[in-house]
Amino acid sequence: SIALFIIMSMPGAILALLVSEAASLRFSTTHGDGMVLSSGQATVWGFCDTADAPVRVCVDNSQCVDGPILPDGTFQVSLPNFPASFEGHRITATSSKGDVATLKDVLFGSVWVCSGQSNMDMAVPMVFNSSAEVLDADNYPYIRLLTVAKGTSKTEAMIEAGNITQSWLPA
Repeated sequence: SIALFIIMSMPGAILALLVSEAASLRFSTTHGDGMVLSSGQATVWGFCDTADAPVRVCVDNSQCVDGPILPDGTFQVSLPNFPASFEGHRITATSSKGDVATLKDVLFGSVWVCSGQSNMDMAVPMVFNSSAEVLDADNYPYIRLLTVAKGTSKTEAMIEAGNITQSWLPA
C-alpha cells in the first residue's frame, strides 16, 4: 500500500510525498508475473508478517491450498497438479488479515535452471547470426526467462534472490 504525506513548505506551495509501506504479504522475488511453474505439482513461496494463521493460495480463484507461516516469516505451498499448457493462470495468496499478493499470466510447463557455465555470460549480439536469432525469438512467446545476477550465496538465492537483473519476460 501507499501512504500519502502532505508537507507545507512555503506559502502557496504544497509538497506531496508518497511513501511505499513494506508489504506484509508477498511472493519471493524469484516469482513474478509471466513466470513458468513446473507442470504436475509446483510449489510457491513467499513472506508474510502474520504468523498466527496460514496463507491461502488459490489458482484461478478456485483450487486453493493453505500453507503455514513458519517462525522466520516464510510460507511455502504445494499447488494441485496442473498439466503443461499455454493458458495463463492467476495465482493469489491471501493472509488472515486480508492482504493479497497476486501473480498473473503464470504458465505451467517444463522449467530449466541454467547456471554456472562461463558461456552463459555471452550476450545474444555476440553470437553468430544474432540478428536472425533475435527476430526468431518472437516466435516463442511461451519461453519465459528470469535472470538473476551472479552472487555468492548458493542456498538463499532460491528463497529470495537479491539481485534480479531481468524479471520474468518472454524470450
